[in-house]
Amino acid sequence: MTKKRIDRVSVFAECDAVVKDLPNERITSRLIGTRMGVSNTAVYKLVKQWREEAKKAQEELISQTQMSSKFVGALLTEVDARVTEMRQLDEQESTQMSQEMDEMAEQVGTLEAEIISLREQLDGRTIELATANEKLETQNKDLNDKLEAKGVELQGMTKDYAKAQVKAEAYDDLSKELADLKAKAEDLVGQNATLQAKQEATAMTISNLEASNADNIAQRNNAQEALALVNARLTDAQNALQTKTLECATLEATIGNKADSTEAK
Repeated sequence: MTKKRIDRVSVFAECDAVVKDLPNERITSRLIGTRMGVSNTAVYKLVKQWREEAKKAQEELISQTQMSSKFVGALLTEVDARVTEMRQLDEQESTQMSQEMDEMAEQVGTLEAEIISLREQLDGRTIELATANEKLETQNKDLNDKLEAKGVELQGMTKDYAKAQVKAEAYDDLSKELADLKAKAEDLVGQNATLQAKQEATAMTISNLEASNADNIAQRNNAQEALALVNARLTDAQNALQTKTLECATLEATIGNKADSTEAK
């Protein structure tokens, strides 16, 4: 699957291609996202805009249809067909938005669970870091005390070496012990730096997930508003159908009366 550029032109072109190649297929953000190799949320707004403009074009086509006595019957049939198609589009759009809202709610729930898990990990690592810092401070203090003591001892042994005739082996062992203590101190410092880096990385991950979660919640709210608008438009279309039906019936009755008068003359 080749990933395509996400903009109005490319998304609208993909929607038009589906209408042409698959006339019975519903245009959804999931379908278009799959065909373009991206997520459904990436094309959600543009797919919604395409559906709205397609619906508007159909409404304008209906409004431009001119009524005449000669084509009343055909006009009534056309109006019924157009309104029925609009109703089906509204119902499909309502169903699709409900599905997308459910999917977004599921994504939000997953992200919230992941954030909670990461927060727990962060709390655990914070405690671990605090404990390690306490241990490090204690060990550093002990090491510093030992280093100072060994340093004093080494200085004393150096000064008294000639008089006390200390063996070279004892002096070497003391130097090696001093070097080992310094290496341990450096290793503890490295461990402390690693724990701090892990804590910062976890905090950054939580921040990114919270931002993504906020965006999904905003999209879910927008979808709810769009669903309410579709329901209102469906009601308006039903009312318009009733009005057009009454007008056509009245016009047919008028034409029939005129025809009867003409025949009577």
